[in-house]
Amino acid sequence: MAEDIDQKLLQRFEIIQKIRKVSGGVIWKAIDRKTNSVFEFIEILLVAIKKIDYSANPLHLLKSMRETVILQEISKHQNIMKVLQVINKGNDQYTIYDFSRYSNQYLIITFLQKHIQIILCNIVSALYFIHSGGLVHLSLTPSKILVDSECQIKLIGFGFSQLLPIKDPKYTCLHYLPPEILLQGKVNTSADIWSLGCIFGEMLCHHTLFTGNSTFNQIEKIVELIGKPNDTNLSELAPYVLQGIQSDRKKAFTSISDDSTAIDLLKRMLVFEPHERITLVDILKHPYLSEFANKCELKKAIAPFQIEENSFKEFQNVLRERGKKIEQPSINNSFNQQLDSSRKKSFKESTPISALRQKTTTKIKVNSPIQSPKIQKLYQIDEKQR
Repeated sequence: MAEDIDQKLLQRFEIIQKIRKVSGGVIWKAIDRKTNSVFEFIEILLVAIKKIDYSANPLHLLKSMRETVILQEISKHQNIMKVLQVINKGNDQYTIYDFSRYSNQYLIITFLQKHIQIILCNIVSALYFIHSGGLVHLSLTPSKILVDSECQIKLIGFGFSQLLPIKDPKYTCLHYLPPEILLQGKVNTSADIWSLGCIFGEMLCHHTLFTGNSTFNQIEKIVELIGKPNDTNLSELAPYVLQGIQSDRKKAFTSISDDSTAIDLLKRMLVFEPHERITLVDILKHPYLSEFANKCELKKAIAPFQIEENSFKEFQNVLRERGKKIEQPSINNSFNQQLDSSRKKSFKESTPISALRQKTTTKIKVNSPIQSPKIQKLYQIDEKQR
C-alpha cells in the first residue's frame, strides 16, 4: 500500500493502514516522524493523510483546496478537525490532518444513551461556532463526524460549505438533505439542524432514517414519518410536489426509540419548515441533554468568516496555474421544467438525483501565477514534478 504514496513522503511518514476511499482519492493512517531542529530529536505524531489525484477530474482538487482553506479559517474550535500541512506532488495532493484518536467508525456501533448525549452536545458546539461566523456545513452526514472512545468529536467534510446568504447549495448525500434543499427553497443554518436530526435518529435506531432513491422518493420517505405540512411557503415547487404524494404518516416515531424525551427532541429537529425547527441553543436546553449541557461550551466566532470572496479566487489562481478544465456539478432547471408540467398534471413521477445535476465545463487559461501569500504558505508546490 505504501507504493501508492510519493517515495519522498515515505521518508517522513510511516504508513500504518488505509482508512477508506474518498472521492478522487484515499485516506491513510500514518506516523509523522518530524525532526525537531532545536532539540535534535524525532517527534512522533499520529496523522491522517488524504491523497487526492486530480489528473482525471480537477473538481476533486477544487473541492479539497476549498475545504482546506475553510478549515484553516475555522479550526480554532476544539471540535473541528485541524489541517497541519498540504503538499502537492505532481498530480497528487496530500493533506495532512491531526488524526489523534478519532474515527467515524464509532458512529455505526451501538451507543448507550449517555454516549449519544455527549456526542450530540459536541456536534451542537461545533455547529454553533461555524454558524456564528456565518458558515453553514450543508453536507453533514455520519461520515463527516469523527468520534473517539470518549465520545469527543471532530467535524470534517467542509468541501461544500457556504457562507450566508446561500445561493446555490451543492450536496453529496441525498439521505440527509433537508426539504428546503430538495425543493429548491431558501437555505440557512436550519439546514444543518435537519441533518443533525437525521444523524441523531440514526444513532437511536441504528439505521438511516430516510433512504429515498430519488429526490421525489426522498420527500415521500420524509412525509411518511413527519407528515405533510398544512401549509408551506418553502418554495414555489413545494405545493405541487406535496400534492403528488398520496401517503402520509405511515411510520411512527416510536419505531425509532421508546425514549419519549429523545423522540420529543428529534421531532423538534425534523420539522418541514426551517423557521420552525429547534435552534442549537434550545437543543442544549432540552431535557434530553440536561445531564451534559452544562459541560458544553457554546463559543462564538470572533468575527464573521471570510472565505468565499478571498479564498475561492485563490483556488481559481491555482487551477489557472495548472491549466486545467473544471467540471462543476450544479442543480439545473429540471425541477423548474417539471414544475411547469406539474401544473397540468399531478407531480407523481420520481426524479432521479442525477437528473437534477448538469456538468458545465469552463476552460482555464494558463496566465496567472499563485499570487496569494496565504496559498503560497499553505501549499508547497513541487515545481519539478508539476
